[in-house]
Amino acid sequence: MTLLAGLVQDPLPGNDSVLHTILKSLATKEDSSLEYVAIKWLEHYWKIAIEPLIHLYDEYGIALEAHQQNSLLNVSEGYPSRYYYRDNQGYYLSSSRKNALQGYVEGLQRMEELFYDDDLIQNRFTYYILFNHIFSIIYRLGKDGILEEEWMLAWLKEKLVMLETELNDLGKKFVQKILNEKTLPQKANLLTRVYGIDELSAELEQAVYVNIHNPIALGTRGEPHVITM
Repeated sequence: MTLLAGLVQDPLPGNDSVLHTILKSLATKEDSSLEYVAIKWLEHYWKIAIEPLIHLYDEYGIALEAHQQNSLLNVSEGYPSRYYYRDNQGYYLSSSRKNALQGYVEGLQRMEELFYDDDLIQNRFTYYILFNHIFSIIYRLGKDGILEEEWMLAWLKEKLVMLETELNDLGKKFVQKILNEKTLPQKANLLTRVYGIDELSAELEQAVYVNIHNPIALGTRGEPHVITM
């Protein structure tokens, strides 16, 4: 079991990253190019980690703080085979699904602090699942010279466009936000510290967020070639 944060962290000088090492092993085993196995790896990861997170929010109104420090991955066979979310405190429940969720879990009626408006949820979900999570993988593969970042952004945009057609409500609105907004909210950890904000004691556990240009909506060059799993 590997923590995603460790998988994508910068290696020591003269060494390969953990992800790079895994991909080189797969390329040798399969007698394939590094680029080819990297694309397959991305496809596996999307299916077991990213899609389920968005479907969970769409169907039940539950958004997980699934950033790289909370994401565990089974890569015992090289390709991701199972994804685990490890933090039972980092999640948001949609106020629009309150009645249904309270019917699922006894005692949830007494936990009003777990429910949030969807505008706030989608801002935070954007940071955790996009900027902190999938972008960290894109950065690693680009930094290691395995795949071009612009190509991966085009690949990600195509995956989101395809996923949007499968969604019905909250998840669809979330994906549309990512695809269409010119700017997206990014958590500013340094500013949060500078202002002396303690997320655990602040109202709504609210850190400082800033808007940055959305690299997906800005457009990308290159056509991603999707591999059917």
